[in-house]
Amino acid sequence: MDILEYKEEIVKLDTKPDKLDIIYATLGLCGEASEVTEKYQNYTRGNQIKVVDEVTRESIAKELGDVLWYMTRILHILGANIDKDLQHPVFPVLTDPSLVAFNLQMKAGQVAEIVKKSIRENALSTNGNVIVMKPDEAMIIDKINTMITMLQVLSSGITLSLSEVAKINLEKIKSRTKRGVLSGRGDNR
Repeated sequence: MDILEYKEEIVKLDTKPDKLDIIYATLGLCGEASEVTEKYQNYTRGNQIKVVDEVTRESIAKELGDVLWYMTRILHILGANIDKDLQHPVFPVLTDPSLVAFNLQMKAGQVAEIVKKSIRENALSTNGNVIVMKPDEAMIIDKINTMITMLQVLSSGITLSLSEVAKINLEKIKSRTKRGVLSGRGDNR
């Protein structure tokens, strides 16, 4: 599975695309990137990487999938594509997963900063009740491209490809859609 295939599936499952503007997607990206950082801090507490048990692996995979979902939605909102193969692992430059997770969170914050500046610079207009914004798309795409590489590094650290993380995420979303619990709070709904 590559990012384009994943994006096609995500768009099919989006039940409220009008509500998911770039501001909401960016806030979601920041929140989920923070959750990844928290999971990895717990996983590597005391500078000692623990053996990944199945519960930890599944928990981290779900959070990585949530980050991938928001990044993919931002790409869709911008009408942009990134041709990334999610199958093949990337060899990390940073070997400490907590540092990679922290940098992932930092990149999400940089995306939020670009969106904020677009709002501040009046680069948005209203079209009915929907906010239509023209942020610096090239900068956002560059940040997301880097974040996908970071997700590849983090997923390989729990012995999964990012393609497998994407599949886990799609299964979760399909299950929630089928059960009518796509909206709501908490990972286990």
